[in-house]
Amino acid sequence: MKEVTMKGIREFLDCKKIAVAGVSRKKGAFSVTVAEHLESLGYEVARINPNFQKGRGSLNEYSTISELPSDFERVIVLTNSKNSADVVSAITEKGIKQIWIQQKSENSEVMNMLASYDCNLVWGRCIFMFTNPKGIHKFHYSLSKLFGRVPSE
Repeated sequence: MKEVTMKGIREFLDCKKIAVAGVSRKKGAFSVTVAEHLESLGYEVARINPNFQKGRGSLNEYSTISELPSDFERVIVLTNSKNSADVVSAITEKGIKQIWIQQKSENSEVMNMLASYDCNLVWGRCIFMFTNPKGIHKFHYSLSKLFGRVPSE
């Protein structure tokens, strides 16, 4: 598996349109917090959850990756690891080349699927640490940097 680099992270975050797969319908859930955080930074976020009803696109909610408008070329996978393979399969079928697999969403099946897929893959990293971290995320980033766990260029 390709090593995650700061260049790859910046490339992923460079576009202001990001889809988040696995956004919960429950307010306060981690996935909702991620979507809201990105929106607060000026990103347009498409939320994907199989329980969202089709036709609510004006709210940027979609039930599948295949419904995602073509101008969304980046996807953060925040699904339960048991569901991640199906989501990643849909991402690759759509031809999306910018993929962030949030910590705890990856598994060996997903990583094997992406091993031969030509894409910019960020994995094993928390999105909060690389998007203007505050509070505990800023502290975690500082500790990671201190102990050499922040990706190199």
